[in-house]
Amino acid sequence: WKQTALLLRAKAWLARGQYSLATGNVKELLRDKNGSSTTTASKSLQRQAKQLQRDIEQQEQVASQQTRRLVKDMCKWIDGATTTNNNNSTNPGDNNKNNRNQDSNPNNNN
Repeated sequence: WKQTALLLRAKAWLARGQYSLATGNVKELLRDKNGSSTTTASKSLQRQAKQLQRDIEQQEQVASQQTRRLVKDMCKWIDGATTTNNNNSTNPGDNNKNNRNQDSNPNNNN
Protein backbone atom coordinates (compact mmCIF):
# COMPACT_ATOMS: atom_id res chain seq x y z
CA TRP A 1 0.00 0.00 0.00
CA LYS A 2 2.85 2.35 0.74
CA GLN A 3 4.06 2.26 -2.86
CA THR A 4 0.58 3.02 -4.18
CA ALA A 5 0.22 5.88 -1.72
CA LEU A 6 3.58 7.34 -2.79
CA LEU A 7 2.62 7.13 -6.46
CA LEU A 8 -0.75 8.80 -5.90
CA ARG A 9 0.81 11.50 -3.75
CA ALA A 10 3.46 12.17 -6.40
CA LYS A 11 0.73 12.53 -9.03
CA ALA A 12 -1.13 14.96 -6.78
CA TRP A 13 2.00 17.06 -6.21
CA LEU A 14 2.62 17.11 -9.96
CA ALA A 15 -0.93 18.27 -10.63
CA ARG A 16 -0.37 21.16 -8.20
CA GLY A 17 2.93 22.11 -9.84
CA GLN A 18 5.02 21.09 -6.83
CA TYR A 19 7.77 19.41 -8.85
CA SER A 20 10.33 18.95 -6.08
CA LEU A 21 7.81 17.26 -3.80
CA ALA A 22 6.58 15.02 -6.62
CA THR A 23 10.16 14.09 -7.48
CA GLY A 24 10.89 13.26 -3.85
CA ASN A 25 7.94 10.88 -3.69
CA VAL A 26 8.92 9.17 -6.94
CA LYS A 27 12.53 8.78 -5.80
CA GLU A 28 11.34 7.28 -2.54
CA LEU A 29 9.10 4.90 -4.44
CA LEU A 30 11.90 3.80 -6.75
CA ARG A 31 14.30 3.45 -3.82
CA ASP A 32 11.83 1.45 -1.67
CA LYS A 33 12.93 -2.18 -1.57
CA ASN A 34 10.56 -3.26 1.24
CA GLY A 35 7.82 -4.28 -1.18
CA SER A 36 8.26 -7.55 -2.99
CA SER A 37 9.68 -6.53 -6.34
CA THR A 38 8.72 -9.85 -7.93
CA THR A 39 4.97 -9.25 -7.92
CA THR A 40 3.25 -7.98 -11.03
CA ALA A 41 1.65 -5.13 -9.09
CA SER A 42 5.01 -3.94 -7.78
CA LYS A 43 6.57 -4.07 -11.25
CA SER A 44 3.61 -2.11 -12.58
CA LEU A 45 4.08 0.53 -9.88
CA GLN A 46 7.78 0.77 -10.71
CA ARG A 47 6.97 1.30 -14.40
CA GLN A 48 4.39 3.93 -13.51
CA ALA A 49 6.89 5.65 -11.23
CA LYS A 50 9.52 5.81 -13.97
CA GLN A 51 6.95 7.22 -16.40
CA LEU A 52 5.82 9.74 -13.81
CA GLN A 53 9.44 10.78 -13.27
CA ARG A 54 9.75 11.52 -17.00
CA ASP A 55 6.46 13.44 -16.91
CA ILE A 56 7.66 15.53 -13.96
CA GLU A 57 10.90 16.43 -15.75
CA GLN A 58 9.01 17.34 -18.92
CA GLN A 59 6.40 19.49 -17.17
CA GLU A 60 9.08 21.20 -15.07
CA GLN A 61 11.01 22.09 -18.23
CA VAL A 62 7.88 23.48 -19.92
CA ALA A 63 7.02 25.53 -16.82
CA SER A 64 10.55 26.91 -16.69
CA GLN A 65 10.41 27.97 -20.35
CA GLN A 66 7.04 29.64 -19.84
CA THR A 67 8.32 31.48 -16.78
CA ARG A 68 11.40 32.69 -18.65
CA ARG A 69 9.24 33.91 -21.52
CA LEU A 70 6.89 35.72 -19.15
CA VAL A 71 9.75 37.41 -17.28
CA LYS A 72 11.33 38.48 -20.55
CA ASP A 73 8.05 40.01 -21.76
CA MET A 74 7.54 41.77 -18.42
CA CYS A 75 11.05 43.24 -18.55
CA LYS A 76 10.43 44.54 -22.08
CA TRP A 77 7.14 46.10 -20.97
CA ILE A 78 8.71 47.72 -17.90
CA ASP A 79 11.68 48.98 -19.90
CA GLY A 80 9.35 50.48 -22.50
CA ALA A 81 7.20 52.14 -19.86
CA THR A 82 10.12 53.63 -17.95
CA THR A 83 11.97 54.74 -21.08
CA THR A 84 8.87 56.54 -22.39
CA ASN A 85 8.36 58.33 -19.07
CA ASN A 86 11.99 59.42 -18.81
CA ASN A 87 12.18 60.72 -22.36
CA ASN A 88 8.89 62.62 -22.31
CA SER A 89 9.21 63.97 -18.75
CA THR A 90 5.60 63.17 -18.11
CA ASN A 91 6.23 63.17 -14.38
CA PRO A 92 4.83 66.44 -12.99
CA GLY A 93 7.57 66.56 -10.38
CA ASP A 94 10.23 66.80 -13.08
CA ASN A 95 8.74 70.04 -14.45
CA ASN A 96 8.55 71.62 -11.00
CA LYS A 97 12.16 70.72 -10.32
CA ASN A 98 13.25 72.40 -13.57
CA ASN A 99 11.25 75.54 -12.74
CA ARG A 100 12.82 75.78 -9.29
CA ASN A 101 16.30 75.45 -10.75
CA GLN A 102 15.61 78.32 -13.16
CA ASP A 103 14.17 80.51 -10.37
CA SER A 104 17.15 79.98 -8.10
CA ASN A 105 19.68 80.72 -10.82
CA PRO A 106 21.11 84.20 -10.12
CA ASN A 107 22.06 84.64 -13.78
CA ASN A 108 18.44 84.16 -14.85
CA ASN A 109 17.13 87.47 -16.16
CA ASN A 110 13.41 86.66 -16.11
